[in-house]
Amino acid sequence: MITFLKLGRTRALALEMNKDLGASPFFQKNTFHYETIIDIPYVQITYTSGKWFPKRRAANVNKKNGKTGEDLKRIHKN
Repeated sequence: MITFLKLGRTRALALEMNKDLGASPFFQKNTFHYETIIDIPYVQITYTSGKWFPKRRAANVNKKNGKTGEDLKRIHKN
């Protein structure tokens, strides 16, 4: 069973309960790119914080305000 909770616009919490995960490890915490994964017997909890940003932005993003502009190919000139 997987439960996914969205916490705001960019944060999320996922809870997975499965027999296949097994009884070990008893407790293990891993963090990678602002994502924390906690393993406990038969359960895996994943928390993604709001600090994550993609390394590469789209080509049509304005660097000053961070908003997406219109695609230049779609603008019709009269």
